[in-house]
Amino acid sequence: MICGWLGRTNMQILADQNWSTKGCGKDQPFTYWREAVLEAFDPLTIENQCEGPFSGQITAHTIDQISANRVLCSRHSVERTNQNIARSQQQYFYLLCPVSNSVNVKQSGREALLKHDDCALVSSHDPFKFQFVDDINTFSVQIPHLALTSRIPAICDATAINFSSQSTTGHALSVFVRSLPKNRLRSNKSDALRLSNLLLELIALSAGEIVDKKPGTITHLPRVNSMHIHQFIQTNLTDPFLSAAKTATAMRISPRSVHLALRGEPHSFMEIVKLYRITRISHGLIAGGFDGPNISSLAFEWGFSDLSTFHRAFKKINGCSPREFISKHLQSKKTFSQ
Repeated sequence: MICGWLGRTNMQILADQNWSTKGCGKDQPFTYWREAVLEAFDPLTIENQCEGPFSGQITAHTIDQISANRVLCSRHSVERTNQNIARSQQQYFYLLCPVSNSVNVKQSGREALLKHDDCALVSSHDPFKFQFVDDINTFSVQIPHLALTSRIPAICDATAINFSSQSTTGHALSVFVRSLPKNRLRSNKSDALRLSNLLLELIALSAGEIVDKKPGTITHLPRVNSMHIHQFIQTNLTDPFLSAAKTATAMRISPRSVHLALRGEPHSFMEIVKLYRITRISHGLIAGGFDGPNISSLAFEWGFSDLSTFHRAFKKINGCSPREFISKHLQSKKTFSQ
């Protein structure tokens, strides 16, 4: 059971919203729940599985960009289908934390049984299904997609996995989610931002542990592509310690994921780094002076830690030494001016 107020997700405010089937006619509670509540927040397909009268209540606590929701209702199944996804205008992650019930969570070929003190993440970008064992008593946190993918691009590889059993921070995350309503009551707007950021960091840490595990734990490629790697490299070219491992740590993915993202490239990670660096240095030599000290300073400025490595890379990429490159450029410039 997931819920959140779409119109409030980008507002740094504190608010409570309550929805209940109380007051509905005898045959209306589930219809109201399905159409007036769920359809107002995020398109879902639900099926009533309770034998007696249906009842439900949601209390939504909006904290900065997230919505922490307490859900109490009769047993039913919740499914996110491709048709539901096509009707959605925005994408979210949902963190599900059962209080007293059990729920089976399925997404992307993975499946997790959650009990009290457990938690798992799903993405509204892909189909998922919640199968509750009993009447529902759970916390569900709605988080804008970008808020998590900006922290860990491969986070979709950690959906439908029990964080509490698969990561050391998972239990702390579950406890923190349950404390959000109480903390919200004591919070102002600046506190809300801190609470929101702390929650996002706990989720990123929990998911990062899962993504970084050895091959076999995650069964498909992380959702980080070569463009992300190239962007990171270009942003950090001046770092002499730039490496695949350091890139992986900064992007909260595994080093293997970095190499897999580049597997369609004609160059390795370090070859790409050197290519970008030599390109920048070559432009610098053309635009600036051509003396020896300038060559050395440009090499160090763009991340080379020793000149021998720089000279080998320069000759391999440009087919000549830096001085020969300068000479050729000056000659062509002289010829053109004539």
